[in-house]
Amino acid sequence: MPRLHLGSTEPLGHPVLDFGLQRLAQKKDGTRLDTLVTWSKLDPQEQVVASLVDAGVLTLGSKTMLGLGRSNTPEIDPAPEGRLRARLAEVLLGRAAPTVADASLLSILVGLGVAQHLLSAESGGLKGRRLKQRVVELSAQTAAGSAVGRAVDGMNAALMTAVIVPAAVAGSG
Repeated sequence: MPRLHLGSTEPLGHPVLDFGLQRLAQKKDGTRLDTLVTWSKLDPQEQVVASLVDAGVLTLGSKTMLGLGRSNTPEIDPAPEGRLRARLAEVLLGRAAPTVADASLLSILVGLGVAQHLLSAESGGLKGRRLKQRVVELSAQTAAGSAVGRAVDGMNAALMTAVIVPAAVAGSG
């Protein structure tokens, strides 16, 4: 199992990465990567939204119902998403090697069961099991991609257990 070993905790100069680095520094050296993927304190959603707003990709819209909850964040610059989709298409089609970020993102999308829907144009016609197998192959090339895939699979199994066991118990009583 791949494990976390921080070489430095010096800030990197990017708000999202610095947030993650600060949180990772709180963890014990040698923590398994698949444990970190599910660690709720490592969720950088606020920092990601703020950085995308600062970069002019998103804008902060109105809050949800009755002014409560998080603000909507409509996209105002589609170019970054287009570049990401183009890069993922190159990776899926075997024309480019996956980066750690590519493998991790693909692992998450497949694990959540949304890759086929979200990447239908980029997948080169791969569907279902063939798309999943391709992402597993790509993820195996990076320790982080493999760890993300295992963590998502573990979360899915835990969710299924949480739903099935109570239903089975209720049905047998």
